[in-house]
Amino acid sequence: MLPEHHRFILLKLELKKMNIATSSSTQKIWRLITVFMFAAISGCTTINSPITSSVSLSKQPLTGKFIWHDLLTDDPKAVREFYTTLFGWHYEQTTLPNRSEAYTLIRSGDHFIGGIVELADPDGEVNFSRWLSYLSVVDVDESVATTQGAGGSVLLPSREVGNFGWAAVVQDPQDAVLGLATSRVGDPDDSVTPGRGDIVWHELLAPDDHSASLFYRNLAGYDTRMMERRGGQYHMLEAAGVDRAGIVKNPVPDLPATWLVAFAVSNPAETAAMAESAGGQVLIAPSEDFREGSTALLADPTGALMLIQKWPL
Repeated sequence: MLPEHHRFILLKLELKKMNIATSSSTQKIWRLITVFMFAAISGCTTINSPITSSVSLSKQPLTGKFIWHDLLTDDPKAVREFYTTLFGWHYEQTTLPNRSEAYTLIRSGDHFIGGIVELADPDGEVNFSRWLSYLSVVDVDESVATTQGAGGSVLLPSREVGNFGWAAVVQDPQDAVLGLATSRVGDPDDSVTPGRGDIVWHELLAPDDHSASLFYRNLAGYDTRMMERRGGQYHMLEAAGVDRAGIVKNPVPDLPATWLVAFAVSNPAETAAMAESAGGQVLIAPSEDFREGSTALLADPTGALMLIQKWPL
């Protein structure tokens, strides 16, 4: 098996070939993207939407939980086929209100977990396909102010979205992009037992993991604790007694700070092989010296990074 640092050198080379966008080149383009994203959120978070009618909602917002996910891609057909092969997902097509653009809802089992937005790479060269996650916070305006005060930036200011509540999109102080949301109708609760293809974890790769941990503690009120894992320290983010996400030092210097989404699978090695045959890339394969073979880092056919995680643990 390759030593840990050798695998990350190979990962760096693969990401360079994929033309992953760097933080210095993205801010203006992200503002254009998020204008479209808000139209998608507004159209799909109304009280009577198929999402809210099929999801069990909490009575109070679940601060610190990532509650919605959108896949930005320049080839929706390719990614639909890819994720169906991997996870058995189903899709429902809709259109955005007062717009002609399509928005594809993702159904895992009997519940919705996110959407797919078609978006051509804005500059024609850099790959912008990625997963964008929305974090539940107590007050979007306060969280935006916290982000700015810590040196982050606002890509789209807080605004009301349909009957759902309020949302904004920001870059944290190390340029990781995430959405912020405050719901007036409750958040998707934790009643669903995760199955194949469900989202089970979120992990931030950050150049300065300690600073990132402090920032997110202030942003979302997390309790944080340190864990030792093979390859280094791991910051666990806990909210109301539930582990919600983790932060690890970015092992690839040229890779921008990135929030990764992890999807449940029963056999990471089999799923990784399936992903490769379906047009994806295996960037870090499951192996005993990388989290005991329980996870792998993949890219879908359009370059969006993703983790697969053996579940249950």
